[in-house]
Amino acid sequence: MRLLFKAALGAAVLMSIELAMAAQVGEAPPREPPYISDSEFDSVSENEPMRASKSVTPSVPGSGVRYLHHPDAKKGLIRIEQDGTYVYKVKMKKSTETGIFKAGVMAPPQITAADGVHNFAGMYGDGYLPAFFMEYEWQPFSKYGKLGVQGGLGLAMAEGNGYFINDPLTVPQESYTFIVVPLSLGLVYRLEYFKRQWVAPYLSGGGTYIGVAELRDDNENNFSGTPAAYGSAGLMFNISAADRLLAFNLSSEYGIANLWLIADFRYQYAFSEDLDFTGDILTLGIGVDF
Repeated sequence: MRLLFKAALGAAVLMSIELAMAAQVGEAPPREPPYISDSEFDSVSENEPMRASKSVTPSVPGSGVRYLHHPDAKKGLIRIEQDGTYVYKVKMKKSTETGIFKAGVMAPPQITAADGVHNFAGMYGDGYLPAFFMEYEWQPFSKYGKLGVQGGLGLAMAEGNGYFINDPLTVPQESYTFIVVPLSLGLVYRLEYFKRQWVAPYLSGGGTYIGVAELRDDNENNFSGTPAAYGSAGLMFNISAADRLLAFNLSSEYGIANLWLIADFRYQYAFSEDLDFTGDILTLGIGVDF
């Protein structure tokens, strides 16, 4: 009798364990992406599947695998791997806007004082000015590359000292700060035809208004400006294309379609002889498609 009781108790315990394990398998929530494999981002379609990082031989018809409707199919579930990984369709973001930050140097202006002798180089030096630019692009046309509108705001600065008209050899104590604020608006065309394209050359051009301020210690400040035109060419290197997991995280968590490293050469032509900002601008920067 005691042996029969022990056997019945053991069978009940084993049955309870099996039922609990079955319930956990049936009721556990699906594992969420990302699950990335080497081929996850090879497709250029709008809906791209996420795959498990663990290598699993895919099921094929005739292998004894049953195809059943799953309630999570409405959420994008397309497959359950042999190790229990849930595989979803993920729609990658299509970008039409870009934000850019660039830093570099601007050629010094050719400005001569009213006395016809002193000039910008004599007060501020003849070296290139450090410059920073922020740009925004909107690309409504993307059938044959990307064509859009480009707006920008820049800042360049230089510091120097004034001069005495009657004593040019003596350097005055007053300090001068020369500030340049270019505002630009134009068109940009990217030779970008594929998703996550590794390198995208581009061309841009348009008009610029270059605002100028000369600030002095004695508060006798001067403000001016000149219109100009510009043309630009550069290369964009897709950082997110080098890492599939990074690309997925940027898209799903931050809405960033591509992350670019940008090298840019710009030439501007000023329409004023008094404020001649004709010259080149060299910059490096970061661009974000969203």
